[in-house]
Amino acid sequence: MPIAIFLAVFIFVGLLWYRRRNPCRWERVGGKGTLKQFRCKTCGAVAYSARYDGPEQCKKGLEPPAL
Repeated sequence: MPIAIFLAVFIFVGLLWYRRRNPCRWERVGGKGTLKQFRCKTCGAVAYSARYDGPEQCKKGLEPPAL
């Protein structure tokens, strides 16, 4: 029984750590070439990435580049 409790706690802590490290859940919304457009389901940020599962980091705090 103590092993099952320890395992459950370990899995719970691992899930919390993963969510803090990667808070965005990316959804592909466009793009047919190398770069694909993604929108975060959590914060609504839009980003482009060549990866299949979306960008590695959240893009919420980025400002548009100055021209």
